[in-house]
Parts: sequence; structure tokens; C-alpha cells
Amino acid sequence: FRVGLVDHTIVGAAIATSTPVYPAAAVTSPIDRRARVEIGERAYLGPGCQLDVQQGVRIGHEVLVGPGCVLVDHDHGTELGTAVARQPCVGAPIVVGDGAWIGARVVLLRGVHVGRGAVVGAGAVVTTSIPANAIAVGVPARVVGERPSPRAAAPDPSGA
Repeated sequence: FRVGLVDHTIVGAAIATSTPVYPAAAVTSPIDRRARVEIGERAYLGPGCQLDVQQGVRIGHEVLVGPGCVLVDHDHGTELGTAVARQPCVGAPIVVGDGAWIGARVVLLRGVHVGRGAVVGAGAVVTTSIPANAIAVGVPARVVGERPSPRAAAPDPSGA
């Protein structure tokens, strides 16, 4: 499977050949020709994902992005006295670290970095960065825990 690039002449997309991407996933409405989408080895984008890119999105190696996720790396100005539609977009790249898991229908907004190995629960709206190995949930997303280390999670074989 490959991602459906709505306008592949504007977006430079680098997608590893080992990355399955459902056809319903889309990269949309880039304005800046320097915008870049990078998706690492053995990453997965579920059905219905949308990447709305003006700055850039980097999804690391072995990342799971659940169905219906939306990544938007920009928004509009909100200054009073000028219609929002006439205000310039403000953007910052989104980065998802290697081995992270982004649950179903998560929204990642401009400038967010999701750390290596982090888990973001289904339906979360991520407005600030999530540290490596953190577990974050909610609207807005907040860190509620940390993934256990393999040693902490494994039962003691001696029974002690």
C-alpha cells in the first residue's frame, strides 16, 4: 500500500518501502514547496489518516499510527479586527519518534514532538510535546504515566 498524495508535485514525500500505508491515507494542502513528509522503516499509517502539511511531518521508524489520525502542522492567526481567513498561517513541524504508538483518531497539532517509544491514547488531542516513553491521554493530552522498563514488567522467574 502507498499513501495517496493529493498533490505530489508540491509535497516531497519520503516513505520507506517497508511501510504499509492504507490508500485512504492522504497528504493534503501544502503551500510551501519546501514542506516535507518523511515516514520511516516499518512504520504503519492506518486507514483514514490525514497529514495536512505546510512545514513538515516526520514519522520515525516502527511507529504505529492508528486509523483516523489527523496531523496538522499549522493553524491561522486569531488577531481581532482581521478575518481569520485573511490572517497568515503559523506553522511548525511535527515529529513522531521511533517506536511510538499513536492511537486511533488522535490529533497532533503544530510543533508537537512525540518522543521515542511514547504512547498516545485513542482520541487524544496533542497540543504540547510528549516525552519519550510517556503515556498520554485526553483532550488536551496529558501525561498519565510512563511505559515500564522490560525488567520491571517481566515476572521474576525465581518466584521471589
